[in-house]
Amino acid sequence: MNYTEERIARLKSLKRSKLLVAAICMAAGLILLIWPKVTMQLVCQIIGISLLADGIATAVIALVKKEGYTKPFLVAGAIIALVGAWIFLRPDALIELLPKLVGLVVLLDGVANLYECVTAMRQKTGKMLVPILMAVLTIGLGCFLIFQAMGVAKTVIRIIGFIILYNGVSDLYIASRIRTKDPDQAA
Repeated sequence: MNYTEERIARLKSLKRSKLLVAAICMAAGLILLIWPKVTMQLVCQIIGISLLADGIATAVIALVKKEGYTKPFLVAGAIIALVGAWIFLRPDALIELLPKLVGLVVLLDGVANLYECVTAMRQKTGKMLVPILMAVLTIGLGCFLIFQAMGVAKTVIRIIGFIILYNGVSDLYIASRIRTKDPDQAA
């Protein structure tokens, strides 16, 4: 095989790979856009199964092992397995819980920031209007995450789906531009 044939074979392989990746990305992107909740549930169930398997494996190793820290590993394995089973059986709980937990952290940080701003105002350390507004906005964003958790999660999944879909369309276009014929022989 000469250099040109080798180059054409590589280009054909590249084009096939690009087309495959494009198809997978477009399908995954559409799935995420159309069914964000189902996708999130599936991801949570996979996480649950993984944790369940890891917890069981850790507990079994702790039972088989005769020396060392077997009791803590047995307890840790049991807890991990229980959390995994809970996530697998109740994926909606995890889906709703994560944005609420993040919202709670943001809310508490905003409250702490507001307290620091009020303290700084009492000490007359300078202009505090912008920091106070930022603290209030942080509190508001935390509340938004807490009370609109499911909507936020679905929106994030849809954004990810759109980006993956775009990536697939981009790959498809690029693959369509790859020429697999020798330009010297086309004349």
